[in-house]
Amino acid sequence: MTPVQHLSLSTLSQRCQAESNRFFAGEAHDTSFCFELFRRAFVDQDEGAWDLVHGQYLSLVTGWVMRHSAFHNTGEEADLFANAAFYKMWRAVDAEKFQKFNQLNEVLRYLQMCVGSVITDYLRSQDQSELVDELPRSLDIDWDTDVEGEISAAAVQRRFWSFILERLNSEEEVAVIHDLFVLALKPREILERRTRLFKDVKQIYRIRENVIDRLRRDEELADFLGIHA
Repeated sequence: MTPVQHLSLSTLSQRCQAESNRFFAGEAHDTSFCFELFRRAFVDQDEGAWDLVHGQYLSLVTGWVMRHSAFHNTGEEADLFANAAFYKMWRAVDAEKFQKFNQLNEVLRYLQMCVGSVITDYLRSQDQSELVDELPRSLDIDWDTDVEGEISAAAVQRRFWSFILERLNSEEEVAVIHDLFVLALKPREILERRTRLFKDVKQIYRIRENVIDRLRRDEELADFLGIHA
């Protein structure tokens, strides 16, 4: 039998498909063909192999996306995250890193982790976008539209959150602001979630009010936001 390393790309793809069908049918199967297809894509940087990997596994990855517990919170189509997962893996795994994979299930496990990562990243970015809206409203301030015109929304979000974190003085303050404005939790829910940090709901309310009051008086934050009281 010809070693998998010597098979043509088309033959390798056909064998990978056939063995995958056997796997899903619960039959004995050989994973070496699919693993070699991945190896050529990542180690040899073979674009043809990468296209075949994408075509072969897109349906599987899309299924992972749809079964992810947080997917339906995104409001997006599954193929958005499936393609993002492939791209994330493509960017993260170079030839040297791929050598750490010994078999196909390790490669697929990593790809599945990328699915969870891109969904989580998306939801986090949406949460931070809400934070940019909600926290200024709590501070009784308005956005200066010129700021949003000069800086991309994503950059504003990152810098705004960075500004806020720099002005929080304790683990308790970080927890309260994060859970209130990023996770949109109620004080009672925060107390249940963080019993180590808080004794009662009053403590959470007090921290929130202290932080909000301090941020309202923060001139550097106001300058960054381009706001006026």
